[in-house]
Amino acid sequence: MRESRRFDSLPLDPVFHVLCFLCARDLVQLRSVSKLFHDITYDRIIWKRIYANARVPRPPGPFSSQSTRFLEQTLIRSELLAECWTTQPIQAVSSTQIRLAGSALGHPRIIGGRWLLTFESYRQIVLHDIETHSRQVLWEDSGLITSWDACFVTSPGGLLVYVILRKNTRRIWPAFWKLLEFRLQGESDHIYHPVSLDVPTGARYLGQSVCLISGKAPFLYITGQHLVFDTRTRIFYEFPEFSSDLDEIRARQFFTTPGFSSELDEVQAHQSFVAPGSVLLTNTHIIVVSRHLPTLATPSSAAESTLIQAFILPADLHPAGNAIATLRLSHEGIIPDHLANLALTRNSTIDSITMSTHLRCLRLQPRDDRLYFSSVDLSLPESHSDIVLPLSIKLNDIFMVESGIYDPDMSPTGYYIEASDDGHARGFCRNRAEDNNPKSS
Repeated sequence: MRESRRFDSLPLDPVFHVLCFLCARDLVQLRSVSKLFHDITYDRIIWKRIYANARVPRPPGPFSSQSTRFLEQTLIRSELLAECWTTQPIQAVSSTQIRLAGSALGHPRIIGGRWLLTFESYRQIVLHDIETHSRQVLWEDSGLITSWDACFVTSPGGLLVYVILRKNTRRIWPAFWKLLEFRLQGESDHIYHPVSLDVPTGARYLGQSVCLISGKAPFLYITGQHLVFDTRTRIFYEFPEFSSDLDEIRARQFFTTPGFSSELDEVQAHQSFVAPGSVLLTNTHIIVVSRHLPTLATPSSAAESTLIQAFILPADLHPAGNAIATLRLSHEGIIPDHLANLALTRNSTIDSITMSTHLRCLRLQPRDDRLYFSSVDLSLPESHSDIVLPLSIKLNDIFMVESGIYDPDMSPTGYYIEASDDGHARGFCRNRAEDNNPKSS
């Protein structure tokens, strides 16, 4: 008791200073020492300092929007994650040689870290089990497949593998698109193919690119057709005709992809909708990020801006057969900045009081010979009707990397970043040596 009273009589400033050097788990354990430590270890100032100085992978921060509880729980998870990383050199454990039957179309896809999916002889989808060296033909077609892509989604019922195919006819256009769904059954080593769906392409001609984008959300994005597929209901959704209630957008020219420079009226004369720029799939919304530039009628000094629109599935709509439904625009917002190369780092989080949905993205932006990292926070208020609500966009700078490479178009050869929607991102940035040595590091 005497030692406890002696310690409690110390000034709080040096106690705070010492506690800021502890890790999150040690700080939490101090709560059981005494009432003084129990009260001090909940102080927000201490957690902000520990969070800012932590040398573990963690989401950007600390920000005023992040609660003390968030900082504490995130640091504990990050410390546990950091213990799994190693600085030891990578060593080869084993190697497997897989023989393909005939020529392969495109690059193989790795599924679930265990299977290798290949398209062989332009007609067969073949699944190779890397562990058992078994070979399984999943699908075979008598026609000529010109493009394909694959991805996998983890569902409550197990692993789902999706393959999209583009099959040409005697004419160059139109082409047939098909989406295949394969399911891993229980503990077996085989993947079964129960579903084959014709992609409702309609009269759209959007190029020959075939690509599937997925994540932890229950959606797929088919880039070649700009369609969203709900893996739970197996319904295809298209984006509505482009529209915006924002005054800033009505006076600007709409750009969707690099090199696309048609006026909106001209685009509508050729196709019934405007293709989105980039798409982020979340558990609750489909986020579309579009770049907008000033028109010739606006001053040359006017800065470009970024329009972010959030779409949701329409309520009480169940298309019959292979019909296509239309997404509903629920939120939109604009920011006077170029928000390109966004990666989702925090999936949909719903506030239990306001019922607002919060998302976080990582933004990479090259400028001169530097690469800037920023955090983009999106807040979407609860929607009860068909009225389009404003979307809040907050941009916070994180840090900057001296890359030594001027890359205004953000070429993927200069960097590689991979983000997970649980708050972490890691990657590599090519750095040019200061002596102009062409060798990169």
